[in-house]
Amino acid sequence: NVQHWSDIFKSLNKNKELKHLGIGGTSIDDCSAASLGALLAETSSLTSLCMDRSSFESVLIEETSNAMARHICLTRLNVRWVEMGAVGATTLSSMLRQHAQLQHLIVDHIEMGNSGMS
Repeated sequence: NVQHWSDIFKSLNKNKELKHLGIGGTSIDDCSAASLGALLAETSSLTSLCMDRSSFESVLIEETSNAMARHICLTRLNVRWVEMGAVGATTLSSMLRQHAQLQHLIVDHIEMGNSGMS
């Protein structure tokens, strides 16, 4: 049930030492994406986020990018085998321009739509 993800992300907000979060192979709805965005914005210790093989609306990429803009600590991002669409690809591209601290970016086998990343 996707509601469980929202609850899990909300409860992780209390963990101020979280360094790695792997949510690969999951299906995340808009409500859970908002909870994940809040978690990312509040967890300044997070350095690695793995979302490979996930299925979600483009709002997750937006929430992730917005949260990363608030706490620039992420050094590793894995979005391989993710279908993010044109909106998600544009948002990700914009976020990447602002984050020079990112050391590892894994984007192979992603579906970005016709416009791709600019």
